[in-house]
Amino acid sequence: MAIHRSSRSSEDTEKQDLSLKHAPTLQPSHLEDTISPVQRIATLPGRAIGIQLPLERAPTTARIPIEYRTLSIHVYDSQRFDYPGPKPHRPSPGRRFWRRKDQAATDAGDGDADFFGKLDFHSITPEQVCQRFNVSPDAGLDTSAATKRLQRNGSNVLTQKKSQYWKKILRYVFGDFCSILWVGVVIFFISWKPLGDPPAPYNLALAIVVIIVIALQAIFSGLQDWSAQRVMASILNLLPENAVVLRDGQPKSIPSSELVVGDVVQLSTGQKVPADMRIIKASNDLKFDKSILTGESEEVAGTVDSKETNFLESHNIALLGTHVCNGTATAVVVLTGARTVMGRINKLTNSSDEQKTNLQKEITRFVIIIICLTVTLVIIMLITWLAWLRVEHYDFLNTTGILVDLMSLVVAFIPEGMPIAVALTLSLIARRMKAAKVLPKSLSVVETLGCVNVVCSDKTGTLTENKMSVVSLGFVDKTFNGTQEVKMDSMAFNELRRSMTLCNDAFFDPSTDNLPIPERQVQGNATDGALLRYVSALPGGMGLIKEQYNRVFDKPFNSKDKFAFTYVEPASEKRRMVPQGERVILLTRRAYRSIHPHGSIKFEEELGDAALGELTVIGLVGILDPPRADIPSTVSELRRCGARVFMVTGDFRLTACAIAQQIGLLSSRADPDRVADFEQKGRHDQLEEVRDDRHAFIEGSLLVEGKEIADLKPEQWDVICKYEEVVFARTTPEQKLRIVTELRGRGCVVAVTGDGVNDAPALKAANVGIAMVSGSEVAMEAADLVLMGDFSSIIEAIRLGRLVFQNLQKVISYLLPAGSWSEDWPVILNVFFGCPLPLSSFLMIIICCFTDLFCCLTLIFEKEEFDLLTIPPRDPKNSHLINTNIYGQSYLFIGTMETITAHAMFFYYMYSAAGIPITSMFFAFANYSDGYYGWSQDELNNFLNTGQCVYFVTLVILQIANLNSVRNKRLSIFQNGPQHNLALFLGPIVSLAIAIFVTMEPGLQNLFGTATVPIKFWMLPIPLAVGLLMMDEIRKLLVRTWPKGPIAKVAW
Repeated sequence: MAIHRSSRSSEDTEKQDLSLKHAPTLQPSHLEDTISPVQRIATLPGRAIGIQLPLERAPTTARIPIEYRTLSIHVYDSQRFDYPGPKPHRPSPGRRFWRRKDQAATDAGDGDADFFGKLDFHSITPEQVCQRFNVSPDAGLDTSAATKRLQRNGSNVLTQKKSQYWKKILRYVFGDFCSILWVGVVIFFISWKPLGDPPAPYNLALAIVVIIVIALQAIFSGLQDWSAQRVMASILNLLPENAVVLRDGQPKSIPSSELVVGDVVQLSTGQKVPADMRIIKASNDLKFDKSILTGESEEVAGTVDSKETNFLESHNIALLGTHVCNGTATAVVVLTGARTVMGRINKLTNSSDEQKTNLQKEITRFVIIIICLTVTLVIIMLITWLAWLRVEHYDFLNTTGILVDLMSLVVAFIPEGMPIAVALTLSLIARRMKAAKVLPKSLSVVETLGCVNVVCSDKTGTLTENKMSVVSLGFVDKTFNGTQEVKMDSMAFNELRRSMTLCNDAFFDPSTDNLPIPERQVQGNATDGALLRYVSALPGGMGLIKEQYNRVFDKPFNSKDKFAFTYVEPASEKRRMVPQGERVILLTRRAYRSIHPHGSIKFEEELGDAALGELTVIGLVGILDPPRADIPSTVSELRRCGARVFMVTGDFRLTACAIAQQIGLLSSRADPDRVADFEQKGRHDQLEEVRDDRHAFIEGSLLVEGKEIADLKPEQWDVICKYEEVVFARTTPEQKLRIVTELRGRGCVVAVTGDGVNDAPALKAANVGIAMVSGSEVAMEAADLVLMGDFSSIIEAIRLGRLVFQNLQKVISYLLPAGSWSEDWPVILNVFFGCPLPLSSFLMIIICCFTDLFCCLTLIFEKEEFDLLTIPPRDPKNSHLINTNIYGQSYLFIGTMETITAHAMFFYYMYSAAGIPITSMFFAFANYSDGYYGWSQDELNNFLNTGQCVYFVTLVILQIANLNSVRNKRLSIFQNGPQHNLALFLGPIVSLAIAIFVTMEPGLQNLFGTATVPIKFWMLPIPLAVGLLMMDEIRKLLVRTWPKGPIAKVAW
């Protein structure tokens, strides 16, 4: 609203001519873009394309506004503020997968919302507040009463979060696989001393080697955590040191920590509010800076009375941590310490832990399965030893021997290199995403993108260019488009031009003043920029009109009131949509006399009321914000990859639908369905047909307006969430959060885009929150991903998210055959069949942590085998990282071939070198000792050591073939050869070098019993490895030939 002040004497009552620019249909996530007279340039978040703005930075940590916004929304929800119907449906607590990322915070937040929703300190009179706390507003509390209250309620301090470094260190050292490896360390130490007789250095060395492996994993995990950690500034310094209170009738400065409820506090300019308090007296110019809570730097007026029902949003409540920018006030403390708004936010941020992402859950699931299998085998072997071997073959396997065998089994079953491979895979994909202008804030959230099946996007600046231009003008009797001549000298046009000039905060960047008007950079929001360019291009520009008026006052736009005005000349902004997707601004004017003096709170309230009625229409301005050129193809690609795109906008329904049709989000030109049409069109019956099919939807499009959301029932939400195309129009931030919650509660994996402060709760509630780099810091803090380019980069992000899952499956499928299955069977043969151990524990560790690790790391560089966007999104509940098919491929197919081949090489060497046939190796038990087949004990030990190294070398060479096999699930090596991933040549070279070093280094030979492998047994495994590769090629051929055949069904 702009206000034109007529000339007057200082004694005269003021008379103003109000031209209103009214905006009741603004998009909540883009409020800043549509309020020309509200925000000063310093407070505008820089996000317009072609309109360069400085990035808004919150004065302190950006996480506080996220929690504050969410809490405020929940308070409205608990009060049923926006609607008279029942509270909105919330997903059942039993459906844990779809609960918010931080369920502990959610539960606590719901309790806080109910608490603040029931407070009425802001709605009762100052006298009632004083009566409730038994305090005199003129004398304050007496010292004795204050002391008793302090003892009863505790000090006014915020709880400090204790350092959790020791927990992190424990998690690094004892978490996941490390927990069971430590058991192995203890057993190896015990086997060395005191059970060793004499103590065997081999067992001590094994214990040290396992400790080194644990240390390397812990260091790596710590570095990953440290590099990804986002440091949040402490909020403990929000509490001022001292406060001025009335005690015993006298003003007194006391430490803020000694404040109690009922204290009468005096506030003045520059002070920090020391507790949550109710204002009972205030100067006319009282203003607060609440940016620490809201993330918005616009000053907020403080009043004695307020009509606001929400305690957190009421103007007569001063909240702890906010600043008094101007004026003075007297207030009564109503909440202190942990009970304050800031105290409860502090508690949430201190106590809540982020819930694990889908990938973290999958890794944990895999760890649990491996540990359970390990423990099961250990128990079976221990029972076998106790019941049989210990009785009949004690000399073969004594206590020390069985403990070493059991720990060998533990070491064998656990793929120790997997955590490092997973972390490096995520790091590499994160770098590739950054190259695609997508910045992931958390490595593990990258994979979640591949599961997304609903993308909720706002409109302005995301789907559209945010480059607005005036395309039409309208008056009472005639409309003009951009190509028609308008009579510049007409009274109607001059009134319209004056309003567009005065109700405008945008301006040209002085450094571009020498450029043509269309090429100049604009400082300000997109709507004002469009009016600025239009008026500036007219003869005389804007200068003459601006010189004739002075700006006195402006009121910011907010998503609740839906309008803003500037006291220069009456201005109000009303927006509606037309079929072409134009944004139409209605300009009005009104003659008005103000009663209250400038600068007072009453003056502001008076103008706000005056802007709502008795308005004369000046004209209409049509502004077009065209869709981005790449958006139609982006929407099409998202649909191709199985993700539905929903528009969630604050704009009017006709404009939202027009833009949605232009970009292909609504595929039909017909009017979309409405909620009221469900019964008539039989949508509930159609829902039953597709309810249980995750990839089947109700065909058609749907339009839902914000005013309808409050009254929706759970069964209606069931239908809405199954529609293929949905546009949510005229929504508020509260409703956007509700939409996300309802979608997640019905099994959808939701990605939400946003860039405003008000988007933060929805971004945090989504499975994947996506912020624009040009948005507010609060939005980027709440998001999981930041798009540094345009919206189309989300396609590459989804592709890479799916590639992460594919490559991790390949990594694990590569590690399991040799690093688990082929290492278990030597122990099984040793315990159950009395065979000398074909593979030593030391060589098992070398395979898991070194030779296999370097080879599997080459798989993280693999590109997609086929177009990953053609497959539907993964269902996190049913589609797991490690499934039955992968276990079958790794254990029963590749693993079994490797196990048989490696054992065959071991037995062949023992026969060719020592003349001991395979039949004599089985059930040898204690017979394999001095004199067996005429060999001494030392000679037998040497044969066994060499045979173990033959087994080891065979596995290393076979794994090279497995590496080339596992990199393709369906394609042949001739279709996608190793030349497409040059790292495949480096990994095997490093692995072979390690194998040569381990078997030939004299120090290791003496300590760990390794031995030099004859060249013959380096050559023999090569054709066997080729045979393994060919066997898998035959499997792939059968899968490609009969894609629905039995082999294809069990293929991984």
